[in-house]
Parts: sequence; structure tokens; C-alpha cells
Amino acid sequence: MLGQKNWLVIMVSSNSLQLVGLGEEKIETLIIPPQIISNMEVINKDGLYTLITDWLKLRPHTSAEIIWLLAPDICFEHTIKSNEQDKIDSETLLFLDTVPFEEVLSKLYKPLEWRLIVAVNKDLILSLIQGFTLHGYVTKVVVPSRLVQGESTLSSEIERNAIKHASELTKESLISSPSPVENLVAQEAQSTNKQSKEKSSLPVLLGVFGVLLTILLAVLFLR
Repeated sequence: MLGQKNWLVIMVSSNSLQLVGLGEEKIETLIIPPQIISNMEVINKDGLYTLITDWLKLRPHTSAEIIWLLAPDICFEHTIKSNEQDKIDSETLLFLDTVPFEEVLSKLYKPLEWRLIVAVNKDLILSLIQGFTLHGYVTKVVVPSRLVQGESTLSSEIERNAIKHASELTKESLISSPSPVENLVAQEAQSTNKQSKEKSSLPVLLGVFGVLLTILLAVLFLR
């Protein structure tokens, strides 16, 4: 059941993270200095990871599933009122060209008769996810806060609403689960294990080679 999992709900704003979960009802705010994140750009990733690590050190849990809620002040949005696919595609491309980041995460939503496209800085979101992934936390959902009737302030009601509808929100997420960051971490772990196995098998191969060489020399000598 969803309620039996360890959940962490995080509201991402331009200069802070609001966090609640891990068995605690208190909503905590982690202020992010402008030397680390400024204008939705990550300036210092090592500083960001240290900030996250220091916060997690005080938590009793070593892992949880995370629901990320993106506050309006880090989202770029554009409303598309046409139902014609060609116009939807062209408006989407024109809008994404105006978003001031090299790479973005975006998704097209259809709340009513119109469509809403939401875009956010990809590097910002993946860097935040990476900071928690390094400690065993798994990203379940990344969605605009408006999908859970939230704005820029996290509340217990929003937390409960997000957890209750986690399965539905997964379909509306800007990234898939597991996230690209989690896939990368898994690949790196597999690569490390492969290298370790290769190193551990090297002495065995050398030993076999030595035995074969000894037998060959013995045969030549006996002749």
C-alpha cells in the first residue's frame, strides 16, 4: 500500500526546498544559497550535494520514494487553445525555443478544453535528483505543483494529496521512473562490479596459463 512506504514530498522553488515525510509531520525548509543555485541554474553541484547530504544525515531513514513538486516560480508555461495537431506542434516548438536553458524537461497537459505545456531546466531537476539518489532515495514522480492543487507553499494537505494520487501522478511525470540519473548510477555500479570481477579473475587466468606453460616445457624437455 502507498501509505506503508517511506515517502518524501519535496516542493522545489527557486531558492529553497520544502520537505515533508519520512515519518515526520513537520514541514522543513532547506534554503539554497545563490552561490549554489541562481536564476534556476546550478552554479555549484558539489555544494548542492553537500547541502543535501548534511540534511539527510539528520534523518533516521536511509531511503524513500520521492514525489517532486515544482513550484510556479521555476516553471515556464504556455497555454495552447487550438485542437489542431499541427498548431499544437508548432506552438510547442516555438515556446520551447523561448525557454532560456540548453536542455529542458517538458510535458503537455490537457486539464480542460485547452492544453498547457510546462518546461523546466533539466540540469536543475536532475542535479537535485542526483543529490538524493546518491543516498539511496528513488524518484517516483516529478510534476508541477498545480497538479495537486499546490502553488509555492507545501502543506500537510498537499503532501497527503500527492501521496494518495502517486500512481496517477506517475503518468503525468516530466521524467520516467527510474529517472535518467538513477539509470546512470545503476550503470556505473554495474560497470564497477564488472571491473572488479575482471580483476578478481586475472590471478586465476595467470595461474592456469602458468600450469599450461609448465606442462608444455615438460613435454619439450622429455623429448
